[in-house]
Amino acid sequence: MIVVRPTDTSQTYPLISWAHPWRGGSTTTEFVIGRIGADIASTGYIFVAHTSAAFNYCWTTDDQILTIDWIKNDATYSSYVDWTSQVGLLGYSMGAQQTIMSAANKAAVAYYNIGAAAALHPPHALP
Repeated sequence: MIVVRPTDTSQTYPLISWAHPWRGGSTTTEFVIGRIGADIASTGYIFVAHTSAAFNYCWTTDDQILTIDWIKNDATYSSYVDWTSQVGLLGYSMGAQQTIMSAANKAAVAYYNIGAAAALHPPHALP
């Protein structure tokens, strides 16, 4: 997992869960994800990204949704998240598809308090 947070640790921040593009889960892309995360964190959000499925398609929403579970249960990072705020979803390409599917999952939206989703350059067709 990659977690990027604002430098001010005296308060909590809303969470954004990132879904990566195809082949974008490898550790070689941590720099790119880290840069996106740094930009987002600088505006007052906790950015969390999974690095799974490095060389496979991710046609399910499991990784993006389970990333929210992971940070909620992590002793280090959970305390930085404002759990009273709604969670945001963000994804690029294949991750944008995951984001759309996650946002369409009524049960997940209710359970995880998802309030916003942004899909950047989703593929032209959903499975």
